[in-house]
Amino acid sequence: MRLTVIAAYVAAAVVGGCAAAPPMESFGQEYANADHGPVDIGTSLSETYEVWIHPVKSKVMVQPAFRSAMNISIRQGLTLGLGDSVPTRDRFERAAAALLGQRNGRGCSLGNPVEIRSAVWEFDYDCPPTSAPATSAKRR
Repeated sequence: MRLTVIAAYVAAAVVGGCAAAPPMESFGQEYANADHGPVDIGTSLSETYEVWIHPVKSKVMVQPAFRSAMNISIRQGLTLGLGDSVPTRDRFERAAAALLGQRNGRGCSLGNPVEIRSAVWEFDYDCPPTSAPATSAKRR
């Protein structure tokens, strides 16, 4: 009996918190063709984020990667939602800055943070113009 109750509790913890990783389709076509990539900003599973760079607007959206979202969900479920398991905004901002730095070089600034839903943030960004890559002379 005890084992059944524990198994049911763990199952509810995992399933109940699955909303931490909404599918991309739930945001409509806004980010359908966005450049994106995973970003690790720490050593634990809860420190991996998916960062989506809007294809037209200077906006970036950040959400926990699937494994991180499951980790958050389990912690929320096991604590019945009482534990503070959702990362703070600065974690999402660090992930966005890291991917923008990889794609556009250093010097990008983020602003106007908006929490779209729990554990999903969107930021405006501005990156300085990058110089054109140097072309190498063709060898003959």
